[in-house]
Amino acid sequence: MGDLVNGWELTKASPMAGNYTGQFENWMKYVAPIHNYADGTGIPLYVIRGNHEDGPDQTIAPLLNAYLATAAAGMPANGPPGEEKLTYSFTHKGAKFLMNDNYIAHNGLKETVNQSWVNGQLTQDTRPFTFVFGHSPAYAVVNDTEEDDYAIDVNPLQRDIFWQSMAGNNVSAYFCGHAHLYVRGESRGVTQIVSGNAGAHAIPFDPANVDPALTLEYPKKTITKNDQRVGYLVITVHEGTGTIDGVEKQLNPVTGSWETGDTFTIKAR
Repeated sequence: MGDLVNGWELTKASPMAGNYTGQFENWMKYVAPIHNYADGTGIPLYVIRGNHEDGPDQTIAPLLNAYLATAAAGMPANGPPGEEKLTYSFTHKGAKFLMNDNYIAHNGLKETVNQSWVNGQLTQDTRPFTFVFGHSPAYAVVNDTEEDDYAIDVNPLQRDIFWQSMAGNNVSAYFCGHAHLYVRGESRGVTQIVSGNAGAHAIPFDPANVDPALTLEYPKKTITKNDQRVGYLVITVHEGTGTIDGVEKQLNPVTGSWETGDTFTIKAR
């Protein structure tokens, strides 16, 4: 869900600064146990950009070109014109997945989605389970000025239209990252899952900073920066029962073992 590499924000002292192709190649090498880019084996891997794969005007072209030529080279090209392999959709059995690029400007605004494309996708080739992905939370879960600079919630009018389109078309969940933690909440029947604790520097969590439009479901307590844990999320779709189970796994830094954090069940809408 974006921020595969440090991209344009990598310190100039690093030998990889400005070497965007090299950064993505490093990322591809280290995800090989999951998906081997060299021979296409393993679990299919679908990626979208984060703000680290975007960047200031002077660097966006080489950074974007490097992303499209490496990590995103095999992504579906069925998105809207000009957003091929950046915004796209795919299906698997009874599920449909919408992958949204938040950093192509739509109607002059970044940190948005291509709403006309989303509307069309939500009414075409419908499946019992629909999942939508983007880089940034639609509803803020932290009080972080830096996050607000690159997040969907900086454009609340467009965000509300986007969220209502999901709520009105039976989307089960919206998955995102950007904030370096794990938080799950719900608004108008759609679950928002921020799964951004894959290894970037941790940030603290305070329930008081969650957008009041989002009903917080996990965690419901304050977590300091030092107590945040690296983790990942597994979703299992049960087509027979019309349910979705989620299990979040967290790495115990003392024992080195994976422990269960959040668990939940969502019904297909």
